[in-house]
Amino acid sequence: MAINIDCLVKLRLSSIKNKIAEAIKTGEARAGKSKIKSPYVGEWETALAFFPERMELVALITKGGKEVKQKIEVIEEDSNLRNGSKVYYFFCRGYKCRTLYSDGTGFYPRAAFRHIYGKQKQSRKEREIAYMAEPFRAYGKETYRGRLTPYGKRLQRYKEYETRVCNSFLKFISKYQKTGKR
Repeated sequence: MAINIDCLVKLRLSSIKNKIAEAIKTGEARAGKSKIKSPYVGEWETALAFFPERMELVALITKGGKEVKQKIEVIEEDSNLRNGSKVYYFFCRGYKCRTLYSDGTGFYPRAAFRHIYGKQKQSRKEREIAYMAEPFRAYGKETYRGRLTPYGKRLQRYKEYETRVCNSFLKFISKYQKTGKR
């Protein structure tokens, strides 16, 4: 049975980035331990340790008496938001990501799960654009007995999205014309 990736336990970099930044400043290792219960994949225990000198996160996963040790590299890059600010990424199994997923056997990037649907690999914007592609039907009713149908709701969202995109494009054009750049 294929597991929906959204049901797996997530290790987000945003939840541990302050501890990573603090460990890098002080040069001391940081560690933490947690017990995880998931209705989809069972129960296991995870111990995480970050070593700033190697820029490495070590995960020790214990499930059903078996211990698995996994090393995950942490990459530090300059941010484009402020001078001197840094952004951290996990580099795991050849993928640079900010969220790792665990099924109790280890931590993996989203792309490592081959059994996920193509829609789950898409960004929110890509899904929104694909969903808004062409909602028009030849015989679709917008309302039934005075209430909006699912098709009517989709049509309404499409029209709102279309006007929002057009308005933002018109603002951009007017701003461009005011500056006089050609």
